[in-house]
Formats: sequence, C-alpha cells, structure tokens
Amino acid sequence: MRLLPLILLILCLPSQLLALEIRWRDTAKIRGDQITLVDLADIRADRATAAYLASVGFGPAPLPGRDISIDSRDARQRLLNTYPQLLGANFTGSSTIRIHRSGMLIDAARIKNLVRRKLEELARNMPNVRISLKQIQAPNDLILPEGKLRTAVRPLGTDLLRCRSVVIDFSIDGHLERRLTVPVAIRATARVVAASRDLPRGTILGKRDLTLVERELATLSGPVYKPASLVGKKLKRAVRRAQALSNDMVTVPPVIKRGEPVTIALASGPVRVEARGIARRDGRPGETIPVSNISSRKTVLCRVTGPGTVQVEY
Repeated sequence: MRLLPLILLILCLPSQLLALEIRWRDTAKIRGDQITLVDLADIRADRATAAYLASVGFGPAPLPGRDISIDSRDARQRLLNTYPQLLGANFTGSSTIRIHRSGMLIDAARIKNLVRRKLEELARNMPNVRISLKQIQAPNDLILPEGKLRTAVRPLGTDLLRCRSVVIDFSIDGHLERRLTVPVAIRATARVVAASRDLPRGTILGKRDLTLVERELATLSGPVYKPASLVGKKLKRAVRRAQALSNDMVTVPPVIKRGEPVTIALASGPVRVEARGIARRDGRPGETIPVSNISSRKTVLCRVTGPGTVQVEY
C-alpha cells in the first residue's frame, strides 16, 4: 500500500525535517496523460518526502491542447483523504490551478500535404499514370500529444485509381495515438491506346489504326498503354474514332485455319521428325487442335507453334 511507506517515512523523520509546505501553482503545463502532485504544486520538504509525494496522482490530464481548472481546496482535501497524516502540512499558493496539456497541432494543410506526398510516392510505381488530388475533406485541426511523431498513409482498398478514402496513422513515441480516415477524390490520367478512326468488327489492327489519347483512368476498364501490344489482333466489335481500347475488345486471330496444310513436328531429344497434315480446326499459338496425318490418315492432337506449324502433344 502507498499509505504505509509514507506513514513510516514521516514517523522516522527528525522533527526539524517534518516541516512540509505544498505551494499550489497558478498554472501547470503537462505532457503526459495523468496529473500528479508535482505538476500542481511546489513541494518543500526533505528530498525523500518530496520525491514520494511528487508521484501522487490527481486523475487524467485534459486532452492535448486543452485546459482544465482545479480548485486547490478540492486538491488539498483529496490529498488529505488519502494521506490524513499530512493534515499538519502547510498548504499555500493559488486558490485555482489552471492546467494546460501541451500538444502538437496538425492542421488541414499538413494533412493534405501528407496525402499528396503519398500519392506522389505511389505514382512513381506507375510510370504511365499521372495522379493528382482533386479533393480532400481534411479536418480543421488535430491536436496530438507532444513526442516523436511518425505518420503512415495508405489508400483504403486495393484499387488506388478508384480510392475514395485514405487512412492516416499518427504514432507518438512508437505508439499509435490516432487513426484518421480522410475522404478524398483522386484523379488519375494516362495516355492510352485508342482507335485512330472508326473501325469495323473483325479488323486486324495495324499501326495506322491506333493512336494515343489522354484519358481519366477511373472511366476505363483494362486500358492498354502500348500500341504494339494490339498490333495484329482482331477486333471483337466495332469501335469509334478516339475510343479507348482494352484487351477484352480484341482477340488473337488464328495462325492456322481449318483445312489448311500444316507441318507436324515430333521431337524427342535431339531427334526431330516431320510429317504433313491437315488442320481440322482453327488454331492460335499455344492452342491444341486436331490434325490429320496425311501419310497415316490418323488424327492426332497437336499444339500450334506458329503459322502452318504444329507439334505433337504426348
């Protein structure tokens, strides 16, 4: 019990050291989340007594940046209720103690800057994309306890381009102090591949059919950034001039048509045997199609390796 050590301490002190004065301050500025006697008063006593009384608690501190007032008479009575042996102590000083808890002000401008810096960092991993902050609903003021501040910003969700909020963690001295969710509107644009003219369904795309246009990515699904990746592919549907293209809108045309003659290859180690055959189905690179061997008149499954060439699957 805290009471017993104090009783023993006071009883064992020489009489000339028993004079104890607690002088209440007018104001007190604190950093921690608890109020102690040493925050409220100057303790005039021998070193051991002063050190012991310094840690006597008076409850939780105000929020960072806020003030509260304590009546020194109430503080004295609270102290005597716990330590009646202090009744003979001399209590002097202010009748009211104004307590201010210091804090760090994080204003809206700083929060916006944190979000912008995070977007710039993420944009470096997306070289084709330009990201900007259209809107942010940052709080007016955020006051945190004093200490070593660290912040961590992350988009809420997995799709940055359609992100509607970001989460900001504020840690003081290694401990999470506040987690803030901030609504945002992000604008992400890029130069994407589009049709250079109206193109009908079934068009085999060439370089002249494609161009680059600036588009906001939130309005697109699966945009393509390099025209070369679409050259030689076939449109599944008609598109209008300047319409952005995606991989879902094209297909790879077959390099082998049904009924065409093909070369059948059979490889085993260094040995390679070839035969002539007839494709029984259209085939694209990597697909497996049935092929009739002209010599044996047997149908075998072959993997398409290129225009007019297949390899026996076994």
